[in-house]
Amino acid sequence: RGVRKQFLLTNEKTIYGFATKGEKFPDCSLFTEITDSIACKTVDGLNSVSLSGSARTVGGPTGRVFVGKSCEWIDINQVRTNGQGCADGSKFVIKKEKGTRKQFLLVDGKDIIAFIKNGEKFANCSSFTEVTSQVTCKTVDGVAGMSLTANDAVTPAPPPAPSPAPSPA
Repeated sequence: RGVRKQFLLTNEKTIYGFATKGEKFPDCSLFTEITDSIACKTVDGLNSVSLSGSARTVGGPTGRVFVGKSCEWIDINQVRTNGQGCADGSKFVIKKEKGTRKQFLLVDGKDIIAFIKNGEKFANCSSFTEVTSQVTCKTVDGVAGMSLTANDAVTPAPPPAPSPAPSPA
């Protein structure tokens, strides 16, 4: 509680950022890279899942916030090219349908966000639907200017320059 999680596109990378509620991620005074502290675990049945036969959604996005349903998945690394309005300097918001959970999975050589009904396993879905093209991004001031240093520590972007005042006519 009190922490907001965001997917941000910056420096040709997709990052999952954490910020105190009410604060904007680019306004944080200090960023800490925590990727090395993430522990993965083996998920039974997942190594036999093939996403290559997945159905793909057709048509435009359904709104700014994507709401995932059971057995749908998003290719995190393809949001930039297949999502709507997604480029460096933007964010995307992912939610889940009631009674559904989201999981970050490494499947079939892809980094995905998978949605599955509570109490069920993604590997047990009878079919899968890729919904990456349904993700809509929104530009966030300061995100495009964030840069990753050589050791992958994130540094804040400089504040934007003030706009000049209009001259009197």
